[in-house]
Amino acid sequence: MAPPGKSVVMASFLFVSYEYWKKLYEDRERYKAEKRALADAVIDRLERRYPGITEQIEVVDVATPVTYERYTGNWRGSYMGWGNTTATMGKLMSRTLPGLDSFHMAGHWVFPGMGVSGAITSGRHLIQVICEKDRKRFTTTVP
Repeated sequence: MAPPGKSVVMASFLFVSYEYWKKLYEDRERYKAEKRALADAVIDRLERRYPGITEQIEVVDVATPVTYERYTGNWRGSYMGWGNTTATMGKLMSRTLPGLDSFHMAGHWVFPGMGVSGAITSGRHLIQVICEKDRKRFTTTVP
């Protein structure tokens, strides 16, 4: 995610109100100002923990639920699919549908609670399942 000699620091899982950001998005200038204020607050916390980090920051991006909704079309900007509960923790959803042979689903909606990494993992696992069904060896390469 970063060129050689650079690093990416990602502060995620800031739980926020979808309604708040959706309403704020109607006034783009206020929306942008609030995103900047949020970024500044996170950077301030990082600076207290890692003095000098502020001067090293070259790019800042803040994604709100509205951002995820615009880019992915996900309901209310969900970036992790279904929320886990004590009843669903550790359980997997069916990735097939009755009556649709050779139809499989992958993504964060069928691999709950894992976001992008879960979507990637579910796709990889699905390919392994298909390879096994087709009696083909599953192999990977690094680009």
